[in-house]
Amino acid sequence: MKKFFLTVLFLPLLWACEPRITDRYPVLRTFEKDNILFTFYLTTEGGEMATVFNQGEKIKISYTRENLSSDTVYMADFYSNPIHQEGFCVIYNADNNEVVANPFIIATDDAPACYHMAPDQVMNSGFLFPDEYIDAVALEKGSYYVSFTPRFGYYQSCHHITNADEMIEIAVPEFRIDFEVK
Repeated sequence: MKKFFLTVLFLPLLWACEPRITDRYPVLRTFEKDNILFTFYLTTEGGEMATVFNQGEKIKISYTRENLSSDTVYMADFYSNPIHQEGFCVIYNADNNEVVANPFIIATDDAPACYHMAPDQVMNSGFLFPDEYIDAVALEKGSYYVSFTPRFGYYQSCHHITNADEMIEIAVPEFRIDFEVK
């Protein structure tokens, strides 16, 4: 019984020793052109935007495209889909710029040539690190960054194959977010 009371007495002190992040310093990178909003950000597994994470905590890298227009956008899917793009969700060590995590993303070649994005539609892409599908270990304490230059192209209609519509390309700037693991 004495051990029980000692445990109950010192339990709050043990909880106080666990590091707590009080400010996660959220960062949101955005770019808008031709009524398409591009957004890049990091969150915890629970969805809280952050750039400071506890060691062992999962990090979600998120990228969205949103059609802000009142018209359907005919996205060139294979060209615009981030899973087909180099650098998507790669994590770098901020001290030496070396790749520390490069997710294995399965991309199929059967993507539609043209994907209809309805007005106000949001397309989400992302990756949770570490992920149960790859043999990855949690990041060590330190400074890291994710850097990604998205490609995006669309057509005036989905009949581009037959009527020779040319793809309109939007030059999206590099999105970079620095983050820390404590």
